[in-house]
Amino acid sequence: MTENRRTAASTWLPFLPSRAIVMAKRPKQAVPSTQEKPCSSCGLSSNSAKAVQGNGPKNARLMLVTDVPNAQEEIEGRPLVGDAGQLLTKMIEAIGLKRDQVYITAIVKCRPADDRAPTEAETQACSQQLLEEIETVRPQVILSLGKFASQTLLKTETAISDLRGRFHSFRGARLMPTFHPGYLLRNPSSKREAWADLQLVAAELGIKISKEKL
Repeated sequence: MTENRRTAASTWLPFLPSRAIVMAKRPKQAVPSTQEKPCSSCGLSSNSAKAVQGNGPKNARLMLVTDVPNAQEEIEGRPLVGDAGQLLTKMIEAIGLKRDQVYITAIVKCRPADDRAPTEAETQACSQQLLEEIETVRPQVILSLGKFASQTLLKTETAISDLRGRFHSFRGARLMPTFHPGYLLRNPSSKREAWADLQLVAAELGIKISKEKL
């Protein structure tokens, strides 16, 4: 068991024992992929510098769905980068996976002007592509990150605090809502709840997480 995996788990979760051991089997054929498609379904495509497509292995057992790209993600052309992306990477590694083993995508692929919330029509315009991604990858578990992604997928206005902590059925997968990494950076006290969600995800994937006592 590598030291960097133990470090990754403990750095984002101060309450996790420093000698925690995380064990998991890596999925096979983890080949990154992006699906570039010209789109004119809504006005965002003409105003956005670059659509941010999903990224990850087509046979990933875990899919992460976030909300909308920010300016940095638009520039780099991939979802969840920057500080929130670094925290997400640590979250993934805390359950024994690598970032390149999971598929990451967004509800809306283009960044709205001034980082405003997307309209219902803009969200609907991207919905078919998202469903195609889910159909292609066929993940065992979907982790929806934050209020917007979780409420959109589940078609509900229920608060994320009430949605998280349990699985929901979605398109043949088990969907676990949890807090967005950006929210966790602003509200570190919620990391404990996010860790509980991740532990449920790990168990569903058959990943064993054992903790050594100090």
